[in-house]
Amino acid sequence: MNKLKEPGFDDRRINVLYIITSLKKCGPVNVLYGIVRKMDYKKFKPIIITLKKNVENSRFKDFKELGVQIINVKLNIGSLKKIRKTVEKFNIDLIHSHGVIPDFLNMCTKFDEHGKISTMHNVPFEDYPLTFGKIIGLGLSQFHALIQRKLTCVACSKTVHDKILSKYQIESTVIYNGVSFPTSLNQKDTRRKQNFHFLYLGNVTLGKNVGFLISSFAKMKNAKFVLDIVGDGDLYQQLKNEYQHFKNINFYGQVYDPEKYLQESDFLVSASLSEGMPMSVIEALSCGLPVILSDIPSHEEIMDQGNFGIIFKNNNYDDFTRSVQKIVTQKINKQDIMNFANKIFSDEVMSSNYQQLYRGKVRERRS
Repeated sequence: MNKLKEPGFDDRRINVLYIITSLKKCGPVNVLYGIVRKMDYKKFKPIIITLKKNVENSRFKDFKELGVQIINVKLNIGSLKKIRKTVEKFNIDLIHSHGVIPDFLNMCTKFDEHGKISTMHNVPFEDYPLTFGKIIGLGLSQFHALIQRKLTCVACSKTVHDKILSKYQIESTVIYNGVSFPTSLNQKDTRRKQNFHFLYLGNVTLGKNVGFLISSFAKMKNAKFVLDIVGDGDLYQQLKNEYQHFKNINFYGQVYDPEKYLQESDFLVSASLSEGMPMSVIEALSCGLPVILSDIPSHEEIMDQGNFGIIFKNNNYDDFTRSVQKIVTQKINKQDIMNFANKIFSDEVMSSNYQQLYRGKVRERRS
């Protein structure tokens, strides 16, 4: 890449290449969508490379409607060569990757470290063992750490920043995840309701600890407190088979429009064992939903930003029950929750921070 040192180089449009496994709806894809949706297209040109083409529940059309060019290279021995050709063809200034394999391919490009950015969406040494098993998970987390040392690392929360710095001595820049916020909400006083709907939104896996939530509501045996499970995963069918006969527990599986459930619910609950910066919680706050969250650092970090709900001691049924009983008695102004969260967790704030990071890295590369 030729060095560019000339008057007015800051006015040149910055070409950013994103590498991601697929565009299937999930946290990292929603983050990427938020970045490019709020991007200044007069100053930046985003191009996306995916490693998988045809996936269910994809956001491909959403990105195309933004006018973003999407290139599928397929994950094989020729992927890196195709990525390098794309870099040359579009005169790419920066590469921003999401995920282990995309990060590895990013690392293998010929860019210097200032031109290669990666977002850490989780705490690898906590999340990977829960997802892939202890042995494979720990090995994969070590592998990912080796890759991260060759990239400019962005942490999606201070929790992730602190943990990867302590464990791997990897420095990172903190940029919170963000989502789109509605312009207004319909207020309602939840204290006058006959039934209270508590929403779990996300993957139904071991690391999300959904089994604890379900068993807790089953023990309550109170039709007044309803748990709605929206999402799919390894444990979904097993838990559904075990608890589908409880009248206060509903299983909806994977849905196309989770926003509908956010709008219709009263509270969001999460008992996760590990998180980076959970998108489901931010999405709930964007709809003004108060939250009941387990006492893991990333959840506590969210609560430190504002009066958004209650933290409970994870896997403690009595404390969780007390939290449920307490939150339904509180006077809640959903508009206040939404307005305050909007200042911190909006996609506009997130995208602006990334664009600022991109400009700084391009200046380093072009000087």
